[in-house]
Amino acid sequence: MSDLFGRRGRGFLKTLTLPQAKTIILQSALGLIDALDKELKALEGELCARAKTMPQVRLLLGVPGLNVVGIMTILAEIGEVQRFPSAKKLASYVGLVPQVYASGKRRYTGHITRAGRSTLRCILIQAAHQAVRVPGPPQAFFTRLRARKGYKVAIVAAARKLLTLIWTLLTRGEPYRVADPLRTQVKEQRMERRAVPYPVAQASDLGRGVRRLVVEELPLPLAAEERACAFS
Repeated sequence: MSDLFGRRGRGFLKTLTLPQAKTIILQSALGLIDALDKELKALEGELCARAKTMPQVRLLLGVPGLNVVGIMTILAEIGEVQRFPSAKKLASYVGLVPQVYASGKRRYTGHITRAGRSTLRCILIQAAHQAVRVPGPPQAFFTRLRARKGYKVAIVAAARKLLTLIWTLLTRGEPYRVADPLRTQVKEQRMERRAVPYPVAQASDLGRGVRRLVVEELPLPLAAEERACAFS
């Protein structure tokens, strides 16, 4: 299985024969995962419900690599895009510009500064990993640069290119012209489907149907190795 705590992974865990103490610990850990999953789904529903009313979100949905959660995070980190007079200023704010070393008449550039919004920088790099898989300008730019500079440099440059695109779309108030209509429509439908306000999502049992381990009754007292596991 690809996910130990997914459907197949849970089925595998259910077949394990473990001492009672370890089974209880496993059951407790799975319960915590279920509670966190329910909370994450509730928060995602609230984000989608808010995103439906924001025109900036629909402007960016056509950009490859961006989903609703990523867009909402980017908008929250950027704030008012008008406070950045250029895309370069925004890239400097995020820490995606190269370091500059100057001595006399010589000038060198190094790695990116990483002196900006780390959360926004992380989201953009994650989005770039997805964007370069979709045919289009970001993929073509990444492919050309990777042949000369390598994968790591190319993916960081693609993240900055993505940020420049985001700044341009938000500043001009225009959607992405090279967007795949079908892919954008799927994103919009997913946003509409998951748009549930947080109080409503919390009141419903989003974790229903998740397969859980059942702690089998074992005879007491516990064996010596089980007591050691329980109190270690």
